[in-house]
Amino acid sequence: MQTGEKIFYFRSWNVFLDFYYLSLCNQILEMETKQALASQDWLNISSESILEFLKMDCLDINEADLVRALIRWGKFQTQQSGDDAVENLRNKILPGLQKIRFGSFTQLEVAQLCEEELGEVLTAEEKYSILKSSVKGDWKMMPPGLSPPQNLHQDMDLTHSAPYLSLKINP
Repeated sequence: MQTGEKIFYFRSWNVFLDFYYLSLCNQILEMETKQALASQDWLNISSESILEFLKMDCLDINEADLVRALIRWGKFQTQQSGDDAVENLRNKILPGLQKIRFGSFTQLEVAQLCEEELGEVLTAEEKYSILKSSVKGDWKMMPPGLSPPQNLHQDMDLTHSAPYLSLKINP
């Protein structure tokens, strides 16, 4: 078994795992995030597991790549169900998008995501609100359904996207 490849499978058995093994799974996910998200197991995890994963604070990946992985998961899930319409993709990934820390993106990353990956999922008005929030630095202007990044420390320097652990706290 390669690191990260089967971890979602083991993590999904959390009902049967004791605290030690659950903590070990989470540590592996935090250290090997990119490998785990590149695995086939990522595409097969449940919506509930996606939300639990996105709540983790110390993932070794930037938020823009996390959005891309979420969209890849959503597309796979909707194709598997045979209903891959854009509206179904939107409904599938919207709960996960609500966990994304948009405040850690650069303005360029926000613009690229809105134009490319999120282009077909969000309305023009939602994309405009996200861009406007990014430019003004006022995350309360986020569109309804995409909450402001409540879990960001007020004094964080958010001038560039980076893994959570490398965000700088201003004194």
